[in-house]
Amino acid sequence: MPTKAQTKAAESADVEEQEDADEATKPAKQQIREAFSAGKTRREIADEFQLSYQRVYQVTKDMTEGPAQARTRVTVAESEALTKAGREDLVGQPRVEAIRTLFDEGMKVGDIARLLDCSYQVAFQATRAQRAAIENGEDTDEDEDSDTDADAELDEDEDEDEEDEDEDEE
Repeated sequence: MPTKAQTKAAESADVEEQEDADEATKPAKQQIREAFSAGKTRREIADEFQLSYQRVYQVTKDMTEGPAQARTRVTVAESEALTKAGREDLVGQPRVEAIRTLFDEGMKVGDIARLLDCSYQVAFQATRAQRAAIENGEDTDEDEDSDTDADAELDEDEDEDEEDEDEDEE
């Protein structure tokens, strides 16, 4: 005669088998949607069901709940580098906007990446449209600023040339 523990274990196994059978009879779309709603990422679901990421995305793209919709833009965190640079104004801004602002101010992509503690590639991609506009000679605020900077550099060069001429005369 089975003991109470053995009977409970058998009943528990029967319940699990029934749940597995119920799960297996559910349409794949429903299983995918439930997994996504439960908080699994699309990549995890694709791996679990041995589907392509694209298929999982197709099934879940119209869903408003799930981890993908809960994501927000990456924002600039307070850091020692920003404090040293006097750029506390960027803290809390979306990172891509901060990158574009710094690029418009004339900062180089590598310097931006170091300041905001992100990869060069992130900063490079965020400034892609701005760099394309510069290459195409389109009017941007940056072009106006860089014209002014170029004029200032020319003035400095002329001053240096005048100093050189004065030295030559002596």
